[in-house]
Amino acid sequence: EEPEGIRIKQIVKSNYSGVFGPVSFDGTFRAYVDWGKGDLAVHNLVTGEDRILTNEATLDDPGRFVISTAISKNGKQIAYSWWNPNHTFDLCLVDVEDPSPRTIYKQEDEELYPVTWRSDEELIVIRKINKSRSSEICRMSSLDGTLEVLKTIDKGWPQISCSQDQMYIAYDFNDKTSSENWDINLLTIDGGNEIPLIKHPANDRVLGWAPGRREFLFLSDRSGSWDLWAIPVVEGKPSGSEKRIYSDLGEVQPMGFTQNGDCYYGFSRRNFNAYLATFNAEKGQLAEKEGKSLLGSNFWIKWSPDGQSLAYINENNKSQTPWALTIKDLKTGEERKLAENTIYAMSPCWSPDGNSILVTGIIKDTSSTKGFHGGIFTVDVKTGQIDEILDLSNYKYNVPDDDAFPLSDLEWSADGKSIFYLFFKDRLVNHDLESGEEKVLYEHSHFDRHLLSRSPDGKNLLF
Repeated sequence: EEPEGIRIKQIVKSNYSGVFGPVSFDGTFRAYVDWGKGDLAVHNLVTGEDRILTNEATLDDPGRFVISTAISKNGKQIAYSWWNPNHTFDLCLVDVEDPSPRTIYKQEDEELYPVTWRSDEELIVIRKINKSRSSEICRMSSLDGTLEVLKTIDKGWPQISCSQDQMYIAYDFNDKTSSENWDINLLTIDGGNEIPLIKHPANDRVLGWAPGRREFLFLSDRSGSWDLWAIPVVEGKPSGSEKRIYSDLGEVQPMGFTQNGDCYYGFSRRNFNAYLATFNAEKGQLAEKEGKSLLGSNFWIKWSPDGQSLAYINENNKSQTPWALTIKDLKTGEERKLAENTIYAMSPCWSPDGNSILVTGIIKDTSSTKGFHGGIFTVDVKTGQIDEILDLSNYKYNVPDDDAFPLSDLEWSADGKSIFYLFFKDRLVNHDLESGEEKVLYEHSHFDRHLLSRSPDGKNLLF
């Protein structure tokens, strides 16, 4: 006989985070994206069998693949977003037993993501409008694709759950005073009434309603770790105090509840391991056992010209700067973060005199029609001051079909008076730092990403 209380059991472990996906209400299978090609697949939780449903995806350029999925209440249909080249999305349906996909919604400059089914004929979806980059929580008919907007979200990506009586939607949202903090509201299914459910200075994220219980479950980091909390809710209103029911669950991704009350969730972890080790060039031998690791998740590592420091990107997805430009002094071991007004810093490259670092980057709190604002910047190593060289929002270039960041890599000239940069789907350019004049050195429709290197004498470029 199993003991009472919350019990956790691992179901699947994979090298790919794409295995996450919703679980059917009867608990027999889950839907997910098979990242072998990007097709829609189902995993039988009883037999362990995997089955591909679409067989139309490709991750080659230009790619076409599935993004997000939702399973109907009766488990007979799956709704999914189909990603097309040039950042267009279709919303499709497929029968689980007789997979013949059909498109029910397609609109230029819009993204549509299924979140959950309210009934077997109605979906709750998130529509993202590319021009404004705002998100809308919508009701959608699975029969004719008609949409009804319930709520507009200015920023962030909400987690959403429907109540058991299907009359309320719980969603989390960014507190306007902080991009880090999330609260939770309830929304009536007609969008006419909004009820604050969880308001706290910490982060609170939706997990959902447990079947058979008048409790709403949510995740919160108010105690210093991501814990599982519950609050009683009756007829769309909180009817008691919040209480912690499980400690240190982690920052997990909800996958849904089954009819017997099981809650499925997933989480992903990754770490870039970086090491320093002695290399004997004459013998071609690396002293791996004598190597030292750089603490944390670090990549894009570059030596300073004098060999006394390293520049690299430190990844921390819980930070406001998930990819931070970092300098490490090898003598003292001191680490410093630079360019902290960027969300992502990429492709670091030291200047010949070692006083500056060239990076591509995406600036905080800015966006545009085709992806995020970004550009090329120089960062002063001593002061940390960041100066913009190129703003992509004012620059014409060919957008990659996979919507990736268009700037592939950077290099300084040997005299430090100009820089070279590579557009992934376009051209290799020389940019004079004093005059701003540019010269196209080579054009091609598909360069290999992150491969641009200047020879030590400054006369040649490898790409």
